[in-house]
Amino acid sequence: KLSIQLNEQFAAAKKAIDEQASELVQDYQAKVSENKREIESILNQIDEVKKSTAELRRAQEKLDRENSLQAKVQNEHDKEGEEQHLRTTIMGMEEQITTRTQRIGGMEAEIKEMERRKAEEDDRSRKLQEELKGIKRSYDEMCSSSSSAEKRIRDEHEKQHAQLRENLEKITGK
Repeated sequence: KLSIQLNEQFAAAKKAIDEQASELVQDYQAKVSENKREIESILNQIDEVKKSTAELRRAQEKLDRENSLQAKVQNEHDKEGEEQHLRTTIMGMEEQITTRTQRIGGMEAEIKEMERRKAEEDDRSRKLQEELKGIKRSYDEMCSSSSSAEKRIRDEHEKQHAQLRENLEKITGK
């Protein structure tokens, strides 16, 4: 009886252990299946991310090429704008140079005219100085002549005066 009882207990315990083991195995298999599904989902997501990354990389490369082309076009446009600005600046400078050259030409003509007038004035001044020297010489000669004439007149006057005095003394006896 004990052995039957032990066998029954053993069989009941074994059955309980088998059921628990079966449940554990089923739980474990369910968890493994769930983990496997999650891993497959994650792997699928990784594949999607890789695909998206590849698409993004291609799109970025295309965008970079377009930006590069656009930058080149903009650079060319900027260069054209700079060239136009430089052309405008150069034209303005050329106009200023032309205007200044014309002004310089006018000033040179004025200077030549002033030099011509100065030469005429210098010539007139030289002639007037020569004429003045002649007049001065003539004046000096006149003064000299006048002075000597004055001296002769004075001498003559003194002679006459002395003669008159002498004649008066003879007449008056004094």
